[in-house]
Amino acid sequence: MARVNIIEWMVANKLAANSFAAAHIANGLKLAGLPEDEQKRRVEQYRLWRRATKDPPARCYQYVLEGKEPPVEMFESDTE
Repeated sequence: MARVNIIEWMVANKLAANSFAAAHIANGLKLAGLPEDEQKRRVEQYRLWRRATKDPPARCYQYVLEGKEPPVEMFESDTE
């Protein structure tokens, strides 16, 4: 089974605008050496944080690295 290139995966899934942005996300989330499923989980959590808050990217990286869950109530307002 071929290993997914996380940079290409982020761009293909529109989780990063381009490979430059994806590399910044990968570095900020300390993805190097992690299993593929953990890399994807961190990126997806990061994206949820970025949509849920106006905090800068560095703060959102920290939230993910600390294992904090994004605030669910921020997403529920879309259904009203």
